[in-house]
Amino acid sequence: DAPFLNEQQLQCMVRCKTRTWIGAQLLSIIALSALYTCYWALSMALVILQNGSCEIQWGTVWNTLARTNAASQFGVALECSFKLIRQYNPAESLLLSLALKFMYCCFIGNVCFCFNLFMRANMGNLISVFFAMQDFLAINSMGYNYTWFSPATLSRLSALDPSKTFMLPSPMDALLILGGSACVLG
Repeated sequence: DAPFLNEQQLQCMVRCKTRTWIGAQLLSIIALSALYTCYWALSMALVILQNGSCEIQWGTVWNTLARTNAASQFGVALECSFKLIRQYNPAESLLLSLALKFMYCCFIGNVCFCFNLFMRANMGNLISVFFAMQDFLAINSMGYNYTWFSPATLSRLSALDPSKTFMLPSPMDALLILGGSACVLG
């Protein structure tokens, strides 16, 4: 519910300049985005480390899931594309996924902050939900060209094309779009 307005915040706005207050709010959104990204990475690591190991290359399970239809045969609800394994090593994919997730969280936080600040309350929350649902629209009904306009899809490494073979954005395009739009909103 950014900009987190309550009685204390109104007193703080009176004591400091508006730009300082807005800067502090944006800094808190960045900090919360970093915290959420760390939580996402740690929760993923806790699940994986129970049954997996840390390796430099993709393990046999990931290669099997990517190269065969074993996931559908055994009812595994985990998708892994061969393109992803071929383009990235595990460390690259993790770091790029974390950067994309962080940029996406900053974007959603800034959307919520800007629209709640300049429009009526909770309008930013509705628009943020709309941006979060665009992934569903981009993949299921609007086609892959819509990927360029869907921040949620841009934050998924599997939806990007690092080789620029197709009309899909590359990971660098996604980082620039998400980071640039978060900065513009901020």
